[in-house]
Amino acid sequence: MMKHVYSVGQVNTYIKNMFAQDFMLRKISIKGEISNCKYHNSGHIYFSIKDGTGTMAAVMFAGNRKNGLKFRMQDGDHVVVTGSVEVYERDGRYQMYAREISPDGAGALFLKYEALKKNLRKWECLHRNINSPYQNISKAWHCYRTDRSGDTGYPQYQPQAQSLCTAYFVSGACAG
Repeated sequence: MMKHVYSVGQVNTYIKNMFAQDFMLRKISIKGEISNCKYHNSGHIYFSIKDGTGTMAAVMFAGNRKNGLKFRMQDGDHVVVTGSVEVYERDGRYQMYAREISPDGAGALFLKYEALKKNLRKWECLHRNINSPYQNISKAWHCYRTDRSGDTGYPQYQPQAQSLCTAYFVSGACAG
C-alpha cells in the first residue's frame, strides 16, 4: 500500500522550491545559440538557447528589455544570457528567465562598433551637416617623428622613432 500520494501540482511546487533554493540557479549566465525566437505583442521575448549538447526554453519579460537587451535578437545569434533558471509551475517545465542578453564573440564587437558610430553621428563626426555653423571648421593634424634623443625629420622608416600628432582646428576657405 502507498503511504503518500501527491498531486501533480504538489510535485511541481516542490520542484519549483528546490530550484528556488539553489543559489547557483538564481544568478547564472549561459552561453549558446538562439533558436525559435518570437517577439510577443506584450513585449516579452520567447526563445530557446542551445548548444551542441542540449536546449533550454527561455523568456525575457518586457520589463527587462530596456536595460537588458541592446540589440534585435534573432535566430542563429550567439549570446550570453544572464538570469535565473526556474520552474514554470503550471507546466512543470524549467526555463531560463533572462534579465540580460549580450552577444558573444564577434557580435559583441559589432555592437561596440555600432555604438561608436551612433555616438559619432550624434556629434556630427561621420557626416557633414550643411546647416551646421561649424561647416567651415575642420580638424587638421600636424605630425612629426622623433627618436629618443628628440631629433626630428626622418625621411624613411626608423624603428626607434615615434610618431607624435597634435590636432588643431582650422577654419576659413581652406578648411575641409
